[in-house]
Amino acid sequence: MREARPLLRLGVAHADVELLQRNLSRLGYEIGPNGVNGVFDEHTENAVKKYQQDHNLTVDGTVGHITGSHIDAALG
Repeated sequence: MREARPLLRLGVAHADVELLQRNLSRLGYEIGPNGVNGVFDEHTENAVKKYQQDHNLTVDGTVGHITGSHIDAALG
């Protein structure tokens, strides 16, 4: 069983943020001029909000179980 993923949101610096940024980029979302750096900044938040909007998820700019699982599924 996979360990529960941390809630990712503005200001968090974590290896899971780096993975999130890579995944959003692979899905065609712009993660900003800092690129993949493991820091959940305003560019990452905007990319998350755009993803959530595009996929009819609650648009709150955070990545918890629902958004995270949706992104995982989108990557196949």
